[in-house]
Amino acid sequence: IHTDDYRRPEFITGADNLTATEKGTALHTVMQYADFNRCTDIDSIKAEINRLAAGGYLNERQASSIAPEKVLGFVRSSIGTRALSAEKLNREFKFSVLLPASRFMNWDGDEEILFQGAIDCWFEDEDGITIVDFKTDRINEDNFSDRIKAYTPQLLSYAAALHAITGKRIARCVIYFFANGRAVSVGNDYQQKFI
Repeated sequence: IHTDDYRRPEFITGADNLTATEKGTALHTVMQYADFNRCTDIDSIKAEINRLAAGGYLNERQASSIAPEKVLGFVRSSIGTRALSAEKLNREFKFSVLLPASRFMNWDGDEEILFQGAIDCWFEDEDGITIVDFKTDRINEDNFSDRIKAYTPQLLSYAAALHAITGKRIARCVIYFFANGRAVSVGNDYQQKFI
């Protein structure tokens, strides 16, 4: 009998891979709880991921699945820089708000529906409120525009909810794609503006 026949189980070695959804959840967890002031380079981001793992926010497999350069890409991006310099940065902002049903469907009445969700990130500066939604999809040039169009209604619904809650102007809604490090500002006309 060869010793190679007795391999350690994957749950011990950690060799089993996380699904794309699990990896996305792990990255979202880092974006929710990381101290961005400590995220200045790859080594400091690795240390921050390790801190979150030690604190129970991530398990070892989740922590090892996160590419620190993706976090650094956001922190160093123009939208990331604005978010980090804002007086208050809100992350994983959970909400429940009544909105007109006509906002979501072809409806002539004045009924309202309860809209619930969680906004990945929003901040306020001199322009007003900016909403940022993080996406971990696998994207390429062929499907990039389609993914933007698919997510735009979600962002606009978040804008309606946050305006109803705060009474403040929503200056922009931004989708940040970790796959290519691109931030796209979206609006009612589905126009794309890279920022």
